[in-house]
Amino acid sequence: MANLLRTVVLMFSGGAFAIVGVLLWRHAKGAAESFRKTGSMVFGDKTAETVYTAWNVKWGAGASVVIGAIMFISGLVATIRLL
Repeated sequence: MANLLRTVVLMFSGGAFAIVGVLLWRHAKGAAESFRKTGSMVFGDKTAETVYTAWNVKWGAGASVVIGAIMFISGLVATIRLL
């Protein structure tokens, strides 16, 4: 029973990780596109460092989506094997 609980926790935490990653990805992508089109982001910051940070957040969020998906799928497979 404890192993089943571990696999379910892995599956749900992986799903949450992926959802947060998708939300971060969309936010960073929108901010970077806004910067590219208008030359300003949230508070009129026009530094190259800000857009560089937005692109880094975008790719970091993409990595969290991939990691979360792997966690979710491995938890799902382990849960199915235990049942």
